[in-house]
Amino acid sequence: MNQATMLSRMRQVGVASPLRRLVPAGARSWLREWTERAVVESQVARRVNDRTILLADFPRCGIGWIRFAAATVLHYQETRQWRKLSWEEMYRYAPSLSAARDFTPYRYQGGDNLLKTHYPYHRAFRRGIIIYRNPFDAIRSMFALDHMDGKGNPYATLAGSSPQESYLIGRVKEYLEFHESWLAPITAQPKRYFVVKYEEMLRAAPCVLTRLVAFIGLEGAALPRKAIDELATMYGRADVSPPMREMLAIDEAMRRKYDYFEQIQPVTTPETLRRLDAGMAQRVDDIVTRMDATRWQPASCRGAEGHAHG
Repeated sequence: MNQATMLSRMRQVGVASPLRRLVPAGARSWLREWTERAVVESQVARRVNDRTILLADFPRCGIGWIRFAAATVLHYQETRQWRKLSWEEMYRYAPSLSAARDFTPYRYQGGDNLLKTHYPYHRAFRRGIIIYRNPFDAIRSMFALDHMDGKGNPYATLAGSSPQESYLIGRVKEYLEFHESWLAPITAQPKRYFVVKYEEMLRAAPCVLTRLVAFIGLEGAALPRKAIDELATMYGRADVSPPMREMLAIDEAMRRKYDYFEQIQPVTTPETLRRLDAGMAQRVDDIVTRMDATRWQPASCRGAEGHAHG
């Protein structure tokens, strides 16, 4: 279970369902928030150190692709096998910070290690690769995943809004929280962070992946000839998305995904958000502008052709 799912389910059950009839609503809210913070603090204390490089994004913004790319390079460094990895193979090199199961971080270069997270910034995070995306595209993809994985819409329907509009508002709040939290350390210490725009990675994948390899400390690695070009096309959507609870053939999974896209498409637009909450829409515009200002974009990448990843 990933951290977004874990926290969402904590909220849905009120942390400790048997207490709901005994504890006042205000106290339940405080208890839930305290428990969530305690879980995060425990995970960070056990799994993060000064050599950890966080692979961070708001869900459905593309960190899976980054994860597989970095793991493929580390796998080659260890085994001299240059090939596509399975999900379990990738997980050995780039596990999830919030994993329910125990794991031993894979350490390289004397102690560097990778951890994937969807958490907002934490004071213990020292270095990171952050990938961000058009928020409406990310939320549309998240809506499909929520429903395909059986979670559905976790948000109460707001007065005067449809269930889909309420979903949009709920996810935009989380998108803002995530990116606002990461912007402060990125701005203060930009050399510690590699910020990638998902849409630019699609267009200029080899260039971005070259920088990725250097950022994780493997710039001098003797990779196979044309390795970066191959890495840019090695993984597709079905490879990097987390396995669903109900395993489906890829054609059926994609059919269902686009059915859910059609349900949420009409409301996942800037115009809808401005109608629902003009102040929130302005915050989104501001966040995207600020993230754009921090992203890595060398002149050599502009206009480059990349991998048509979805």
